[in-house]
Amino acid sequence: MKRISHLACTIALIMTAGAAHASGYIGLEAGSSTPEEDSFGKGSEFRLTGAKQVNENFAFEASYTSLGKFDADKETLAFISAEIGETVSGASVKINGIELGGVLIAPLNEKFALYGRLGLYLWNSEVSVTVDGFGTGSDKDSGNDPFFGIGAMITPTEKVSLKFGYSKYQAFDADTDVISGGLNFNF
Repeated sequence: MKRISHLACTIALIMTAGAAHASGYIGLEAGSSTPEEDSFGKGSEFRLTGAKQVNENFAFEASYTSLGKFDADKETLAFISAEIGETVSGASVKINGIELGGVLIAPLNEKFALYGRLGLYLWNSEVSVTVDGFGTGSDKDSGNDPFFGIGAMITPTEKVSLKFGYSKYQAFDADTDVISGGLNFNF
């Protein structure tokens, strides 16, 4: 509960920072996430962002980010099965959370900009394992780790920006690489 209260206060501060500069954006993003651990498959990333743009070159962001669900490959399932002496037919990890960070924006002209993101990812994970004859069990974990990202933004109209980027998240004792695209709705 205390963590949620701190998070709510932080988000409120971020959203009110730079109130004299009345601009910001709401963003939607989707992409492919690849865990560092190669015994798990790729996932699908989704991100919903609210941001307060302090000036042309800097914004504060608060986002809900799902890195996706990563399923263990057949070799990993066979290894786990051999270790425990039972048939493991499935294993997966789901990771999602809240990210708080800053964005440095480098406009190259009126329509095109490069950006860099840096912040803290407050993540939750759920590991699920299915053992034949015993059913499915799961365990949860949480933590907070840094993330960073780089990308490019194209602004065809004053109200909409298209963005494409690469981000690296650290969560659940491993790195996850994300390549994504999305839209910002500017106000």
